[in-house]
Parts: sequence; C-alpha cells; structure tokens
Amino acid sequence: MRILRRDDCQTTAWKNGRGVADRLAIWPMGTTHEDCEWQVARTRIVDDGPFSHYPGFDRQLVLLSGGALELDVRGDADSVSFIHTVSTPLTPFAFRGDWDVACRLHGGPAEVLNVFTRRACAAARVDVLVPAEPRAVSKRGGEALVAVVAAGSVTAWGRWGEARLAPGDAVIVDEAGPEEIALAGAGPDVRVAAVHIQTLS
Repeated sequence: MRILRRDDCQTTAWKNGRGVADRLAIWPMGTTHEDCEWQVARTRIVDDGPFSHYPGFDRQLVLLSGGALELDVRGDADSVSFIHTVSTPLTPFAFRGDWDVACRLHGGPAEVLNVFTRRACAAARVDVLVPAEPRAVSKRGGEALVAVVAAGSVTAWGRWGEARLAPGDAVIVDEAGPEEIALAGAGPDVRVAAVHIQTLS
C-alpha cells in the first residue's frame, strides 16, 4: 500500500515504439509488458496511428482528458470490424489486445488510462468514484487496487496516514489480503478512477 506521485512514475516505451507511457503498477513486479499478468499505465496520445498488439491480453482504455479518439477496430479471427469513438471522459472501453486498432484524434492530444490483463491470469474492473464526502474503498483478498485521481484534489487515508493527492497521483494497494483506504474530494468535480484487478490463477 503506497502513494505514487505523478512525477515518480516509471516511463516506458510503447510496445510498438510510437510513444511512451507512465507505468503506475505491474504484476509480477519486475516484469515487462511482454511477460506480466497485468499492468496499469497512463499515456498521452499526440498523433494518429496504430495501437500496439497485445495477444492474449484484454484491454480497457479510459479517457482522462483531451480530445476524442476515433478507433477503427478489426479482428479477423473473431470476425470483428467496427468504429468506436471514445469522447466521454472516464467511460471505459474494453477490447482485445489481439485486435488491430487504428486511432485517429479529434480535438487535439488525449491522455488515457490503459489497463492490461492477461486473459488466463487476471480480470479488471474500472469504477469511477465521486468522493465528494469521505468514503471507504476496499479490495478483497487476491485483488489489487489502483486508484488514480483523474480530476480535482483528493485526501487519502491509509497505512501512510493522511496524504493530499493531485490529478495524476495514485494509490496502489497490492497486498495479498483484504485492505481498505479512504478518499475524500475537495469539491463536487473530483473524479477518481478505481481499477480493481482480480487474480484468476
């Protein structure tokens, strides 16, 4: 259980080499996007282009800020072909890492949260919290929690005591057993993306 400040994230190259991401959490620790079971990262998309392929992974993309993303999605093996526009912040879009996805920006660069889970090992759920009043956020045993401040200022309580979080800061709770933290926002516009990752194996 720890606080991760925005400026302290590890910067890693995209798998296809077309950009960089700020890694918030990965499991097992010390692995890479090639051999991990899951990871959560934040990235800024500044140009049109293809997403990286992640065979065997399920992905969720959450728009944090910026312009809309028009995604041309194709998966021949699954008979998939559609165009989806991600324009509403904090609305997760789920897709398979095996699929071909071409991204076109509308309205300028965008910052997104990416959640990757290896299909046989883990599954994720993204909840959007509006902690206008202090509220508890818990995780079960065998689950990890990555709570990312998307907008506004948040006070977080946990084993560290009390901490003030700004947009881009995160709380990582990856102990094996059940745990609980508390969050309170400074105003009605505060938003927190809470990613729950359940281990399947």
